[in-house]
Amino acid sequence: MNPDRHRVSIADPAEWWYESDVTGQDVTPQVSLTYNRVETYDAAGRLLGTEIRKLRTRWWHRDEFVTALRDIGFTDVKLLGDELGWVALAIRP
Repeated sequence: MNPDRHRVSIADPAEWWYESDVTGQDVTPQVSLTYNRVETYDAAGRLLGTEIRKLRTRWWHRDEFVTALRDIGFTDVKLLGDELGWVALAIRP
């Protein structure tokens, strides 16, 4: 898989650079690992600071999510949407 890269740069008055790399997907545990880096520069172009955040995101298939909700006690589980995007509605008695 090729990494997804997203870059944003904003000019004056606060100059900063944002880069997000999805480093890959681990299919077995259904996890995506993303590194976000924000660099702040002054008007002269000098680096003022860097922040790096690691974000691990787990994705669910529809049937897995319904089962997980029911297993922890939710009832009347409904999913709106399709495989590309959906929202779960459920009742916790």
